[in-house]
Amino acid sequence: MIKLTDIFKETLSPKIYQIDGTMVADTTQRPLADILSDIRALTGVTIVRVTNNRQPSAEKLKKYVVDINVKIDPAPFETFDSGTIESIKQKIVKIPAVRTVRYTEKTKLVKY
Repeated sequence: MIKLTDIFKETLSPKIYQIDGTMVADTTQRPLADILSDIRALTGVTIVRVTNNRQPSAEKLKKYVVDINVKIDPAPFETFDSGTIESIKQKIVKIPAVRTVRYTEKTKLVKY
């Protein structure tokens, strides 16, 4: 017989990590909502929040700047370390219409 507590132990990771950064996107190529959806689709990414949505400047209409928080669940990974986090960061930068992402230096453990 399978116990409900066993199911919770298997499916809920006790740890969640967060990376913060500032992203510059070209919203003339793709809408911001599509870019954020692509980030959410990355393995391990559970939540992507925009914390400071800045409108594009009049001089550079292709430049749309947002501060983002990306939460990562280590459960889908066989091994989870700083290399895994760096890989996720690199995948975010490669998403179409993302021009640059500057990450804060430290990854936070937000849930234990």
